[in-house]
Amino acid sequence: MAIIEDMLLIGGQIMFIKCLIIFSFLIILALIPIPLKISLEVKDKKVHIKLFNKSINLHNQRKQNLHKNIKSNKIKYINLLSRYKSSNFKSNISIDTYIEHGSNDASLTAISYGTLNSFFYILYSLLQNIFKIKHYNLKIVPNFNKTILHLKIRCIIYINMAQVINILFMYRKSIKEVKAKE
Repeated sequence: MAIIEDMLLIGGQIMFIKCLIIFSFLIILALIPIPLKISLEVKDKKVHIKLFNKSINLHNQRKQNLHKNIKSNKIKYINLLSRYKSSNFKSNISIDTYIEHGSNDASLTAISYGTLNSFFYILYSLLQNIFKIKHYNLKIVPNFNKTILHLKIRCIIYINMAQVINILFMYRKSIKEVKAKE
């Protein structure tokens, strides 16, 4: 009888150690950031999107049905965005943007150059509400001799499992608030 009790005690200790190792692994995994690499390129009226260096074909996708409750969906996402904006638990982001644009008209190219600069710095301030920006590089090259648009955006979002769980909790809470108002 004592031998069986000793075996159960040893088995329980081994099980506790296994659970402790798995729990430690999950805690470490939750804190390690995972980079999401997104690349967008527009050249010669063709759009190429890459996610983790895998191309996404936009031309063969079927049109999705629109939801009937567009208003409640907007409220959910606005509520979620306002919660995330005030959160200190934001993801890091690095962005590299290269734009070569031009037209045969030099004045139009110059005006569009200023407009693009303004747009991307407004976009920068909007991104600051959602992410912690680690690196932001913007290069706009005007070409006064030919009509061209070449846009290249490379983006890396660093997110860990704890942030994903936090976002899911905020999303769930915003859904409950919208349902309570309806």
